[in-house]
Amino acid sequence: MTETQQMTLQQELVHAEAELAEAARVHRLENQRLEELSNQLAAVRRAGPSLMESGASLNGRIGQAEHTVEGQRKKVRAAQQPLTEKQSALAAVHRRIAEHPLYSAAIDRQREIVKDAADLSEQAWVAPLDKIKICVAAVLKVADLEQQFIAAKNAELRAAGLPELRFRLRGTAFTILPMPILEMDIATLASDAAARRRELTAF
Repeated sequence: MTETQQMTLQQELVHAEAELAEAARVHRLENQRLEELSNQLAAVRRAGPSLMESGASLNGRIGQAEHTVEGQRKKVRAAQQPLTEKQSALAAVHRRIAEHPLYSAAIDRQREIVKDAADLSEQAWVAPLDKIKICVAAVLKVADLEQQFIAAKNAELRAAGLPELRFRLRGTAFTILPMPILEMDIATLASDAAARRRELTAF
């Protein structure tokens, strides 16, 4: 990309995520090193009395270890600043994406679709047994609607240099539905229960 070319929001997002990942990696490594040095210092302090060395020598080793730990703490603090900056930079990109009219309208429509599915799934849990299948079919129909909407809308978002929408219902719709009940043979169970009722009252 030349200096005169401006990154799209999608490219900015990828760049900001990569920079944050690197800053987080460095911060994590510095913390791991601090933990190692702190454990070494604790070991020296514990083992000190059992070592055959003068007090001055032991104090010197402990002092050196403490100095090393303090130096590592400074490195951890130094690594925290770029991490915080990268987190803020990524959050700023997310805000700009969310405020983009095309993306904002798309995500609002997706939220409406997902809410419809959530509302319908709630009905499925309180519906009569013989109506659950209808409710589930309605939810799956909304899930198909989301898939069609995203397939069409993502093409527009890509063309505008924006991130794609992610599916919310595909693969997860079944987790909000009473599928174990749906998988039962309700008609057969009802018939068997009716037969048992007749037997129960036939005396």
